[in-house]
Amino acid sequence: MKKILLIEDNAQIRQTIRDFLDAKGYFVVEIDNGTTAVQAFFDELPDLVLLDLNLPGKDGVDICREIRAKSLTPIIMITARREEADQLQGLDEGADDYIVKPFSPKVLVVKVEKLLERPLAEKPQIVRFLDLEINSASRQLKRILPNKQYEVIHLTPAEFNLLETLALNKHKAYSRDELIDCVSDDPLGADIFDRTIDSHIKNLRQKLGTKDYIQTVRGIGYQAAEE
Repeated sequence: MKKILLIEDNAQIRQTIRDFLDAKGYFVVEIDNGTTAVQAFFDELPDLVLLDLNLPGKDGVDICREIRAKSLTPIIMITARREEADQLQGLDEGADDYIVKPFSPKVLVVKVEKLLERPLAEKPQIVRFLDLEINSASRQLKRILPNKQYEVIHLTPAEFNLLETLALNKHKAYSRDELIDCVSDDPLGADIFDRTIDSHIKNLRQKLGTKDYIQTVRGIGYQAAEE
């Protein structure tokens, strides 16, 4: 079941949207303010976000910017602002689509369905994580040094895939099973077990040095360190 995070302060609008999404089989989590919206996103890790532009506590544009900085999850802006500049601002900050109030709930549901059917947006070519720069195109990892120079850290394909996956979703704790796809091309072959992931993580940590870039999450697996 797909999870939708609905961030909207108007209770009547929330209820209407929820009724239509419930009927389509979606699981809806509701947030009525901007203050807790970003934390709720990283707690819930939804498949899509419906985000009101005008919220108490924090503006929807700021929320969109913060989510998009660390996640590619689809975002639909819900706005009463009819000016083109306001709508473009939301799109510039990373929203995938928008709908203007008052709107047809049926149209909104169609937009949700289309975005969830779409392959996840292409991952950014450059991912910056602490003092590391991960280049997805060249498959190169650099550590940025204080003098603005850098050093290249050589990783195996499996190590690079693991680090890139963790860095792209810094607030998500990945189980070892979820990380197996990252090492599917491992020369060990098809028999990939939990200890294979642990071995790659151990080697990756050794290459990255003493700083704690990857944290072990007890009972789950691994997560990128907090920035």
